Amino acid sequence: MTLAQDAEVWCVDGISTTRFATGSMRLAQALYRRFITPRGMLRGSSEAEQYGFDVAGRIGSVGSREELASLPLEMAAEAKHDDRVASVRAELASIIESQPGLLEIYVDLFVIPIEGIDPFVLSLQASQAGVKFIGSSSL
Repeated sequence: MTLAQDAEVWCVDGISTTRFATGSMRLAQALYRRFITPRGMLRGSSEAEQYGFDVAGRIGSVGSREELASLPLEMAAEAKHDDRVASVRAELASIIESQPGLLEIYVDLFVIPIEGIDPFVLSLQASQAGVKFIGSSSL
């Protein structure tokens, strides 16, 4: 089987070698992986060492709802490091206390990619326990 040059193995919560992502879903998954990878975990170049933004770790290190409210702005800034992203706007959909002392955020990232990829919204749920890919939909 031959894959298109812009196809990658589906990789959200695990790798599926029988499913492939292209276009905006490929970029959405790449951004998701950027948000679950702690900075410095990739090796090989100075650029690789600057890859990643551990959203779950960041949530665990902040102490208040007010500090969490600024996290989507940091996520948008990190998303702009991907050269396929022309612009991005992040909105905090909600902050909830899912268990005593455990805050979760729901974030929507409105992504305008470079030419050739359709604009989309990436929706994520995050807590100090991890980040969940809620979905990606066209704008």
